[in-house]
Amino acid sequence: MLKILFMFVLMVPAWIQAAEISGVFKQGGLLMGSVKPGQEVFVNGEPARVSDTGEFVFGLERYFPLEAKVEVKEGKKTVHQQTVLVEPREYQTQYIKGVKKKHVNPDPKDMEQITADSAQIKEARAQFHTYNFFRDGFKWPVKDRISGVYGSRRFYNGEERNWHKGVDVAAPTGTAVHAPAPAKVALALKNSFFNGNLIILDHGQQIFTIYAHLDSMNVKAGDDVKTGDKIGEVGTTGRSTGPHLHWGMYWRNMALDPQLFIKQDG
Repeated sequence: MLKILFMFVLMVPAWIQAAEISGVFKQGGLLMGSVKPGQEVFVNGEPARVSDTGEFVFGLERYFPLEAKVEVKEGKKTVHQQTVLVEPREYQTQYIKGVKKKHVNPDPKDMEQITADSAQIKEARAQFHTYNFFRDGFKWPVKDRISGVYGSRRFYNGEERNWHKGVDVAAPTGTAVHAPAPAKVALALKNSFFNGNLIILDHGQQIFTIYAHLDSMNVKAGDDVKTGDKIGEVGTTGRSTGPHLHWGMYWRNMALDPQLFIKQDG
C-alpha cells in the first residue's frame, strides 16, 4: 500500500461500507483504494475501474483540480462521498539545443513511423491486469544525475513542443537499467522515432512505466521481471542529445511523475 506515501483512510459511520484511499495527493500523483467488490467508484464524476477484488486507481494528471471528489456507489445508491485535497505544483521550463531537425519538425515519412509507434504504445497501455505490483513503490532504475523532470515545458532548438512526461537520468552509455518493481513486459520496441529503443513495463491495473532511448534491451514482450532485474542499457537513441534514461510512469495514457513513487530506500 505505498507505505512511503501519504496514507489517508476515509472515516465513515459504521452503517456505511468503509472505503480506504491512499496514494500521493499531488498533481502528477495517484489516488488508489479499495471498496466492496461490485461497488462503483467515481472521481470528479469520472469512473475509476474497480477490479473483481474491489481495488481501484485513478491518476491525478499534471494540472488536476485541487479537489478530488470521490463517490462510491452500490447500484444507484451513493454509499460514500469524500473530498481529497490535491497539492498544486509549479513546473520548470527547459531549453534543449542541438536536437536533430527531423526530431523537431518531422517530415511526412517520419510522421508515418510516429503514427505506427504511437499505435503500438497505445495498444500496450490499454492492457488491464488485476495484479498490483506498483503498490509498494519503486526503486530507481538508474541512479545518476537528473537532467530533466516531470511536467516541464520543453523547447527544442527554440521551438516549444510537448511537455516532459517523465524524469531523465543522465548516465554513460551501457549503464545497466533495472526494473524498479515487479512487472510483465508489455512492449519492447526497437528504433521508435522519438523514444528510440523503448521498453514498457506493466505493473498492474493499468499502471505502466517506460524506459526510452536505450542502447540495448534485455527483455521481450511477455517476459516477467522482478525488482532489480536488468532490462536494458542506457543509450542515446531516438530524440536525444546525449546518453540518458527517460523514465516515465503512466496510468492508462496519462503521464504521472515517477519520482513521487520512489521508496525511501530506493
